[in-house]
Amino acid sequence: MPASSSSIERAFVNDACIKAAWDAAAALAGQIAQVEAAATSPGDGVTGLVRAFGQAGLLSLVVPAAYGGVFHGVRSVALCLARERLGYMSPLADDALAMQALGSLPITVAGSSTLRREWLPMVARGDVVAALALSEPDGKGELGVIRTTARRDGSEYVLEGEKGFVSNAGIADLYTVFAATETAGKRRRLSAFVVPADTPGLATQDVRVLGGHPTGRVRFRGARVPERARIGAEGEGRSIALGALRCFRPTVGAAAIGCEDPNPSFLVVDRYTSRQPPIR
Repeated sequence: MPASSSSIERAFVNDACIKAAWDAAAALAGQIAQVEAAATSPGDGVTGLVRAFGQAGLLSLVVPAAYGGVFHGVRSVALCLARERLGYMSPLADDALAMQALGSLPITVAGSSTLRREWLPMVARGDVVAALALSEPDGKGELGVIRTTARRDGSEYVLEGEKGFVSNAGIADLYTVFAATETAGKRRRLSAFVVPADTPGLATQDVRVLGGHPTGRVRFRGARVPERARIGAEGEGRSIALGALRCFRPTVGAAAIGCEDPNPSFLVVDRYTSRQPPIR
C-alpha cells in the first residue's frame, strides 16, 4: 500500500528537529504574550522577543553549532517548523525569529571565521538584533538594480546610498548590507558587508506598513567599514544573497500555514527542504 502524503512529509522531520523547533517555539506562548503586552511599540516588542528567544535557546536554530547553534548547520526544515508554530501564535514573534535568521544568514553562508566568531554567538544569545538591508526604495529587492555603492578607500569601504523596506530598521544592532562595488556603466558587481548600527554616516527612518512590524529606510552617507567587515570576496554578493534566500524562502510558506492552521502539518517540509544541505 503506498505511503500517505502525511507520512512522506513526516519522514523528513526527525524527533530532534521537532523538539528543537516546533516544541521549543510552542513552549514560549506565555512568554510571548507577556512580552507583547508590556511592549510600548512594535520595535520594543521585537527587541524583547529576540532577547527572550535567545535566553530560551530558540535562536540556536539560526546559527551553526560551532557558534551556539543546536544543529551542525542552519536547517531550513527546523526554521520551517519554528515559523509555522510562531505564525499561529503571533506574527510579531514570527517576525522576530525570521529577521534574526535572515539578517545573519549571509554571515553564516560566507563570512570569515572572524566575522562568524564576532557576531553569530551574539545573534544566538539574542544580545543583538539583526537586519538584512537588501531592497532599495525603488528596486523592489532586485539584485540587478542596487544603487547603493561601496567604494574602496585604502583598507576601508565607504558606503553611499539608501535601502528601503528594511525590517528591524531603527532597532537592529547590525545590518547585513548589499552594495555595488563597481561604478555605474560597468557590470554591477555586488558585495556584502556587516555594518554595525552605530557606524557614523548610518541613519534610519521609520516607515509604517501593514502588519505592524518595525520597518524603515536605512541611509548611508559616507559610512565607513573596515575591509574585514566584508562578507566573502568582493563581487560575491549576488551568490551570497541567493544562498541565504534559498534556505529562507520555504520558511515564508511555513509561517503562512501557521497563520491558518495551528496543527503540525509539515506541508512545507517536503522534498524541497529535505534536499537543501544545512548552511554551515
